[in-house]
Amino acid sequence: VSPVYASTDYKVEWTEDDFMYSSEGNIIAFSDKGLEKKEKTNILVFPEGTKSINGNYSLSHSNDELRYKREFGRGKHWDKVIIPDSVKHLGYAAFYEASIDQVKLSNSLTYLGGLVFFNCGLKEVTLPDTLVNIEHNAFERNNLQEITIPKSVKTIEQYAFSRNKLHTIKVLGNPNINSKGVFHNQEVEYRPKQNPFYENHFGFNGNQGFKSIPNGLRYENGEFVFDKNVDSVELEFDYNNDMYQGKMTIYNPNKYSIDTQTDLTGQDIDEKDNKIDDLTKNIKDLENQIKDLNDKKQEDQSKIDELKKKLESCKDNGEKLKQEKSKLEEEIRDKDNKIAQLNKEIEELKNSNNDELIAEITQLKDELKRLQDENAKLKEDYSSTKWELEAEKEKTDKNENKIKEMQEKLDSLEEELAKKTKEIDDKDN
Repeated sequence: VSPVYASTDYKVEWTEDDFMYSSEGNIIAFSDKGLEKKEKTNILVFPEGTKSINGNYSLSHSNDELRYKREFGRGKHWDKVIIPDSVKHLGYAAFYEASIDQVKLSNSLTYLGGLVFFNCGLKEVTLPDTLVNIEHNAFERNNLQEITIPKSVKTIEQYAFSRNKLHTIKVLGNPNINSKGVFHNQEVEYRPKQNPFYENHFGFNGNQGFKSIPNGLRYENGEFVFDKNVDSVELEFDYNNDMYQGKMTIYNPNKYSIDTQTDLTGQDIDEKDNKIDDLTKNIKDLENQIKDLNDKKQEDQSKIDELKKKLESCKDNGEKLKQEKSKLEEEIRDKDNKIAQLNKEIEELKNSNNDELIAEITQLKDELKRLQDENAKLKEDYSSTKWELEAEKEKTDKNENKIKEMQEKLDSLEEELAKKTKEIDDKDN
């Protein structure tokens, strides 16, 4: 059996072998292997593919000495319980009197059985929009402060959410709600964010059913207003014949930290909306400026890359010309040496009166003239090469200066870009 979950905190994996089944996919209790695993972790994850999870194993298996230990509730503590999306049915008392810090329900869940999360200490729960039936006492005796009943729910049975701390109940559909105290006996603390605060922000769909308004609190045109020096007030409420009923303590927001408050005035909302609009506009402007800077940066970078290519080409040409120059200088030196040697031989021949030597002198003069012509040509080539080298060097210097100028410009743009980005980060914060 392949594992379905691994806790990095406890390094424990839950598999199908950790559970007992009434039939395929229908879990009823822990197996012996699961009981051993429970001692190693407080995170419970049921296997994907599970169809239903049922409780009250102890009543139907009285001969099992471990029947109470095999149940998922009965005083067991869970940091987290995860119900896979394959589960559609949570049966009667499945987690009865467990201590649960956090629960993740199946997104395919249609049925919550009676007493399923009775007295579990839950502070919050999200009901999926597939849920149809919530049976009696399903969430009784928890610490829920807010609950949203999805539009899909058709029935809510008696005492389903009684004895919680519900200051806000939102019912999105039109379910059949049992007349016997579905939301009764609430012990509520409500901390609005502003004074005055709106009646439609709390209660049962914006209805409170206060029996009376005590001194220190006034009701005016859909708003409640605290007197300046009042810390809090206590009220009894009963909406719709005991359906939503209990006691509520409301705290003056002017006396307490905003971190614990739960409401906003219309004026504050408008001011925040205006600030958000201004910030959004400023952020948009900065984003456009950053885009322009990035485009310009890209354009300048392209120019720099092109100039670098030209510079490399000029350097290559300059190196070739240097080699040619060195070669020509060496040839000129050789020719000059030969000319000097020939001139010396001519002078020696002039000093002799030999006809053969005169003929040789004439020949040498012809050779000398040829060498002088070649040397003149070499010097001409040398001058031309030297000029080309100087021209390439001048071009290289210009390109290097231009690259330096463009790089400085690019650095400036990057500084401006960083500044704009920081402005956006500051505004987001």
